[in-house]
Parts: sequence; structure tokens; C-alpha cells
Amino acid sequence: MVIVEALGNKAVFMHIPKTAGMWVKTVLQPIIIESTGNTTASFAPKDINRYTFVRNPFDWYISWFTFFNLAKVNLNPVLAGIGEYKDFKKVVMSLLEPDSDTKRRIVSLNLKSAFDKTGANPNQVANWLDGESYYSSLVRQYTYGCTRVGKTETVRADLLSMLSESNIYNQAVDIRINHTNPVNVSKHNASMSYYDSEMIEAIKLHDRLVFTTYYPDIL
Repeated sequence: MVIVEALGNKAVFMHIPKTAGMWVKTVLQPIIIESTGNTTASFAPKDINRYTFVRNPFDWYISWFTFFNLAKVNLNPVLAGIGEYKDFKKVVMSLLEPDSDTKRRIVSLNLKSAFDKTGANPNQVANWLDGESYYSSLVRQYTYGCTRVGKTETVRADLLSMLSESNIYNQAVDIRINHTNPVNVSKHNASMSYYDSEMIEAIKLHDRLVFTTYYPDIL
């Protein structure tokens, strides 16, 4: 979460992992007055506008998975029981409807964790609803109370609109929005080539919240 200020006005931007959050932080650097790591909207100041970004679930799972492979992180020690870290289908299917122990282990994953970097937060585990995927849990908790939710696919235009809405303008930031290259981009093939029909239907079911709210044209 970062708090920005310009022209006497403030706003909060919260980072759901793998939704262009590092790019947003890089762009906003000239006006950031506070950075507190990854926290949900419930921890953000209540008297200023709060924003975050989401991503098409089919792209999100590939980006999340690819990040850990690029970082050479073997998921097995943390997500014990969900398969080899290079088994994309088994890992993703486990993230869609994990048991309580897997939920705890996922929340404990500190590298780029969406949660408390000190380890598993019992409240976050408790707030993970039955039948809800890891990603949908993040989206639900991060978007709650937000003034507006943007999309990774239209991040430049959405960020400009959010800053304008909050009466925040900084010439350097305006230039950076239009000219800063993507940050921490995961290189992979076209997203749908990674999925079989079983995975597609499972993701549509367990990430229905994200699809119906932000990507209804995909269902």
C-alpha cells in the first residue's frame, strides 16, 4: 500500500500481487509519502480515496505461477501436498479450492505475499470463504471499500483517471504514466494455451466473483 500526495490531496493505492502494482508504485514514486507493504483496504485511511487494480484470472494465475518459477522458488516446502511447482495444473487447481492447511500455507508464503510479511495472519485465513479461490479472496478483501477498481489491462488510462478523480496532479507522474515501461513482467505464451477445459470451467466457477464484477464478457 502506498499513500500519495500532490496539490494538498491524498490517495491510497493497494497492491494485489501480479496486477501491475510494481509499475504503479514506480510511476507514482515522485509523490509517494508513505509505503507500508501489502495490506488490504481495511487498513487504509478512511478519509481519502482508495484504489486498486485487478486482472483477468486466466492471465493472473499464469503470471503468479511464472513469477515463482522465474524466482526459482520451489513451492513444495510451503504449499506441501499440491504438487511439483512446475505442475501448473495441479498448483492452480489447488489454489482454486484449497483445504484449511493449504490456505494457511499459502497465506504464509512471504515472497511477494499479498498478506502480512511476518507470516500467516489468522484473520486473513478466516476471511477466506469456502469455495473461493486464492485470487478471488485477494480481490474481495482488497477491493472492499475502494473508491474505484482499475484493470491491469487498462492500467495507464485507469491510473490517470484515478489521480484526476482525487484532484492529484504532478507533471513528472503524468510523464511517467505515459512513458514508463512495464515492471516485473512475466514472460509466457498466450494465456489460454495453458488451460484445458477442466481448468477453464473450474476457474470460471471459483473466480466467478471476479468475472461477474470485472470481466462479465468472458463468462
